[in-house]
Amino acid sequence: FYEVEELFLLDEMIKEYPETHLQKLHIGIQKETIQLIKLHNEDHIHTILHFSTNLICFVILSGYSILGN
Repeated sequence: FYEVEELFLLDEMIKEYPETHLQKLHIGIQKETIQLIKLHNEDHIHTILHFSTNLICFVILSGYSILGN
């Protein structure tokens, strides 16, 4: 019986909870998600840059090796 009362009380609290607080919570979650996506994208950009740098160095060294022989 107490559990039913607690559920009704929780339901009333949710109904009375201001919509602005729920919106602020949603906006906070959205901002945090965007920040995590930016960090993830930065990691991918760094990986691509490292790969490109290694590829350029390989091409230059291969060119010197071929031209040197």
